[in-house]
Amino acid sequence: TVDEEQRIASVAGKGLKVVGLEESDVVGKPITRFVPPGLVKGLADMRRRLIAEKRLRGVTMSMLDAKGRERVIEINVWLLDRHGHPAGALAVARDLTPQVRLEEEMRETRLRLERIIESSADGIVTTDREGNVTMFSRGAEEIFGYRAAEVLNKPVAGFLAPGSDGVETLFRSLLEENG
Repeated sequence: TVDEEQRIASVAGKGLKVVGLEESDVVGKPITRFVPPGLVKGLADMRRRLIAEKRLRGVTMSMLDAKGRERVIEINVWLLDRHGHPAGALAVARDLTPQVRLEEEMRETRLRLERIIESSADGIVTTDREGNVTMFSRGAEEIFGYRAAEVLNKPVAGFLAPGSDGVETLFRSLLEENG
């Protein structure tokens, strides 16, 4: 909980252990101490929203752990009211840092793979489960004579030469195996 002066009044749960803090490290300290300097203004905006709305759900923000590293958390916040006046806030937080880092790694890996595929002289074509073209490399453009924009999101079977049943059968069997 946070009091009217924006100081942490109490904490509960295992959350502090995740970020390497103890109750004595946070109780009585201003909440701004645990937020990256560039995000302190956002706390004031969030406070104004909380007073107006009385409850905030799914707010994603950053905080600093015991070593000063940024952690991404999602919080739900309820306004504490004392005789019709804001008396602080109660927040329940969930650490999203591992998920956020994994998503960043996946984005970087995808971009790296896309660059490799695009720079390849080989014709590389990917499809979704329905057989629609999802990627058509520059090498594929040179080999097949189609521009990627012409074939993306269209059935790969539409670009096969008549009588190429073997290729179509191959695509279907690949889709069924991975289906």
